[in-house]
Amino acid sequence: MLSALFILAVASPVEELPEIKFRALSFNEPVIELAIVDAQKPDANGSASKSSGKDKNDSPSFVPLKVYNVSLTEEKKIHYADGRLTFYKAITNPDGTTTLSPFVDAIVPAPDSSYIAIISGSSDKPTLQLVPDSPEKMAAGSMRFFNVCKTRLGLNFPGLKKVLQPGEDLLYQPPVKGSDYGQGQFLLTDEKGEWNPAGGMRWIQLDDSRTLWFIVPHYNDPCLVMTRGISERVPTAEEIKQAKEEEALKAKAEKSSKKSAQAQVK
Repeated sequence: MLSALFILAVASPVEELPEIKFRALSFNEPVIELAIVDAQKPDANGSASKSSGKDKNDSPSFVPLKVYNVSLTEEKKIHYADGRLTFYKAITNPDGTTTLSPFVDAIVPAPDSSYIAIISGSSDKPTLQLVPDSPEKMAAGSMRFFNVCKTRLGLNFPGLKKVLQPGEDLLYQPPVKGSDYGQGQFLLTDEKGEWNPAGGMRWIQLDDSRTLWFIVPHYNDPCLVMTRGISERVPTAEEIKQAKEEEALKAKAEKSSKKSAQAQVK
């Protein structure tokens, strides 16, 4: 009877955890060396707590991840537990083993979705913001403004006059023809609450790219702001369709492989 229960337990499929797709960006540090763990893997539960061992085989399984402030990382896809995406710091011990120390985490708004993971703040007090990321939602030629200032930010752009609260973002489709130049202005309030020019930007409109604009306080003048833009080409509808088809075929193959493995156990 016990043998039968053991076989049943081994053959029973592991509960499928939700997935997240993300690309990461460091906001303050030029580069951050991190690690990610797929919670669906057998040793994932002990990954964050393993701190010592007799040999390197005792080290947790993880994927190293370098996050830069000039470009987004390649897209990563992992399973996560407890509703959170967690980044770790991998620390090598004197005996050659590895310790994974939680660095920063954030609640995942919706499972099986794509996000831009923005790491900001200082190394001792980091913060993680997950921004929905989808070519279908942020079309080619569009911009997205992120107010990383600790105060309200005014936007005065062609066809757009808006106030962004601290931490708020806005999707913007400029009414500017392709290959033409556009320009806009940022504003901050003074002590009297009046809006004053705090900086601006000029860009060339590209119909096959989208741009993320991060607006930050000026490092030397609280009355001014600075911008950091990251542009990327947006895949065409046909390319998106092909990628989805390839992903569906891969998922089907993985599912078939799992069923085959379970059948062999039986």
